[in-house]
Amino acid sequence: MGNVTGRHLLVLSSGEPWQEACLLAAGARSVWRVGHGRVESMHPRLVALTHLEANGLYAQGKLGPFDGVVSYNELQHEGFGNYGEVINPIADVLIIGRSWCVSRPSAELLLSVPTCAMDYIHWRDHRCYGKRMLQRLTGYWKSLSTSRSTVTCET
Repeated sequence: MGNVTGRHLLVLSSGEPWQEACLLAAGARSVWRVGHGRVESMHPRLVALTHLEANGLYAQGKLGPFDGVVSYNELQHEGFGNYGEVINPIADVLIIGRSWCVSRPSAELLLSVPTCAMDYIHWRDHRCYGKRMLQRLTGYWKSLSTSRSTVTCET
């Protein structure tokens, strides 16, 4: 993902909000964070939502459109029930697909997930993305570049 100055960005994260802080420091116009659990923010350009809250805003037509989506070391853990969510074997694909739906046609995706020679799932912990699972995960996005565990795509 190139220059983020003035861009409206979506971050998919459940950890500490370091990605959001970096994007805001780099000049993002606004950063919307969607993840498990509550994050309290007093920053005027950061909106922190749970998945349920994001779904509600989407249903009202109030989520997006975003100029870019960022997810670092997050999606491989989705759908195993570790965050209290419903167990869903394709939760990672659904989340990326939904992010594509609320993104502008020119949006970019910066995605970091573990990659392996072969697809595998370490049950209740994480996925390791081989060629097939990575293609399935990023199927909505056009790949611009791939390096080890980071994929850069656009709509």
